[in-house]
Amino acid sequence: MRAHIDDRVFESAGRVTILEAARRLGLSIPTLCDHPRLDPAAACRICLVQVEGRREPVPACATILEDGMRVSTDSPDLRRLRRGVLELILSEHPSACLVCAERKDCREPKEGIRKTVEPTGCVLCPEDKRCRLQAVVEAVGLERTAFPEAPRTAEPRRDDPLIDRDAGLCILCGLCVRVCRDLRGASVLSFAGRGGRTTVAAALDGTLLESGCRFCGACVDVCPTGALLERAVRHIRPDETKPLLCGLCGEGCLLEVDLERGRLVGTRPSEGPANRGQACVKGRFLVPDLLGHPERLTSPLVRRNGILVRVPWEGALAAAAEGLGGTEGPFEAIGSAQDSCEDLRALAGLGREVFESGRFFLAGRPSPLESLRSAAGMGIGDGWPDVPNSGLTAMKALVVFDEDLSVTAPILGLEVFQAVRAGARLAVFGSQESCLDRCARIHVRMGPEAATEILLETAAILARTATGRDGKALADILRAAKAGSPPMDRAERAALEEKAGRIAALLEKRKPAAFLFGPGFVSGPPGPRNAAGLWNLARLAGAVLLPIAWEANARGAADLFDRPAPGPSPLPPAGRLFLAASGLLPPRSAGAFVVAAAAFAGGVPEGADVVLPRTLFAEQEGTWVNREGRVQRTRPVVPAPGEARPLWRIAAELARAMKRPLPWLVSADAILSLIEKENPRFAGAREVRPDGRPVFLSEAHPARPGFVPFPSAASEAPTGAALPDPDDIHGFPAASALKSLRAVRRR
Repeated sequence: MRAHIDDRVFESAGRVTILEAARRLGLSIPTLCDHPRLDPAAACRICLVQVEGRREPVPACATILEDGMRVSTDSPDLRRLRRGVLELILSEHPSACLVCAERKDCREPKEGIRKTVEPTGCVLCPEDKRCRLQAVVEAVGLERTAFPEAPRTAEPRRDDPLIDRDAGLCILCGLCVRVCRDLRGASVLSFAGRGGRTTVAAALDGTLLESGCRFCGACVDVCPTGALLERAVRHIRPDETKPLLCGLCGEGCLLEVDLERGRLVGTRPSEGPANRGQACVKGRFLVPDLLGHPERLTSPLVRRNGILVRVPWEGALAAAAEGLGGTEGPFEAIGSAQDSCEDLRALAGLGREVFESGRFFLAGRPSPLESLRSAAGMGIGDGWPDVPNSGLTAMKALVVFDEDLSVTAPILGLEVFQAVRAGARLAVFGSQESCLDRCARIHVRMGPEAATEILLETAAILARTATGRDGKALADILRAAKAGSPPMDRAERAALEEKAGRIAALLEKRKPAAFLFGPGFVSGPPGPRNAAGLWNLARLAGAVLLPIAWEANARGAADLFDRPAPGPSPLPPAGRLFLAASGLLPPRSAGAFVVAAAAFAGGVPEGADVVLPRTLFAEQEGTWVNREGRVQRTRPVVPAPGEARPLWRIAAELARAMKRPLPWLVSADAILSLIEKENPRFAGAREVRPDGRPVFLSEAHPARPGFVPFPSAASEAPTGAALPDPDDIHGFPAASALKSLRAVRRR
């Protein structure tokens, strides 16, 4: 396809709108309602262009460029039309400052004056200099309006957490409605009323919270005016912006952080490769509250006379070295998958090299992949499945097993919704309501304890067509598993068979398919049988198993080591422990010595002898691997609070204090270099750049076993520990300690 836009030639092989093509050519067409991830709505009519051969101008955002088309984006008639449309928009928006001839002269003296919290002009509006409407007025060249100003007089609403709404500044572009409905799948906002009384409102004109809003902030990010604002930063003017990799879950979102005199005051999603301009409530609104919380530890502590007291770093390291080296008992270093690759490798070196008989463990929330391996056995899944977010749109069937994706994997949840919009069919297993229930074709309302029987019955239905050696092996496995199933009455059996039949029909008719599950589904008493059921059903249906980890670096931790032990054992008498997984102190005997590296006071385990303050993801350099296998590196965007230090540096200083320094433990880059040498899957990790070619963990090709036998009944399985809250960050209970998140999570 070849077309002309103004005096330039545009060539493309695919479908593209005139607006897209003009932008690729470097031409600017003003618009107020366009968004790259939304279908065109042509609501604002500012982007009108003239196409040769057509009598009337057409909206550039909603018109597909055709072969041979000649387009004019600027002419006296087009400028007149745009000014007329803009005048109509401004007739319902406070516009005195926008068209005032003296607006440039009065800006400087008025910028520091604010007698009320309400905007009385552009200079006093929270969105001043960030408002897209201002930019469009400048681009169109509007200098006066022919219509009297009649803005809406509704009072601003501040009855929701985090977000303020001011209908008086709304221009009804519809971006917030469309992004909430078509991209986020929440449909919280909609147009209400008719004619001049039309507004954007939640259901029954209630609050966003009452309407089921998850406070992702997408509506705030697309609003071209100040009608939707983040309350915490409405009157803050940042002086610097930096990129930040969010470390609050396993999605690996890229954020932009706003700094005011070096202090982090706000975050917003960037066009990162994993999140593509989207975020969740934690990454969008709560990073400043988390980093600056009063519970942050800023000084080392040493227990003296039963009380933790502040001491200098040198004193704390000396006390730690004396306590850890003063006994010949076993040593264990414990980290979590919330730590960076460099931190985890430093802990492994502390456990395995500084103390030759020491051990290194990963603790915290169990990895779903490790749970699948250990529960189903036989070497299942030696490599994490390499399925990028974009790969879900190719799936024709999706089954989510007892996982609230809006909490544990919000960006993945968006991709599931987009796959459904693209034609995929969704089935949801769950003991509670899920954000995906509204778009699911099949609902199975039961928890992990009862799911095994449905998995077993579904496999039995699909197995009727299996032949050969695999078919016979599966028949034997299913026969043995059914023999150990709990008894059911006729009604229960009929309900079970009906649900299993619907799922089997879905998997038979729609391929490829993907099974999404988290640690809760394959952990605890029902975990082993659920894991075997998942594996057998996925192999039978040709489905992809997609584990969902809750921590920022669960994928990196799984691939960094050769099957690290899943958790610590009880410490024997005189044992020694370096604990970096806050609040996860294992059972201990008298005489055990514990050194804890913690970020929050609440994360310090009871009875810790030495406490060393550590940094969080925004305060240190490090490498994280998200769920897709995407290697991502981050730099510190704010200074560490007080005397807090990165975990790898704490490990290095402790090794030196023990008179056993490690030559490679000198910098984050040196540690990553060692990781590359030890683990071929991390090849190229040091080449990662924010604007460079993406680097993924090199794909593993593990031996795939056939069907696996079902373990004994869940009642005979080990109980295991209860799953921690997915909102806990290094021992800090964010969902209960942060008021806004507590309201969003309905705690």
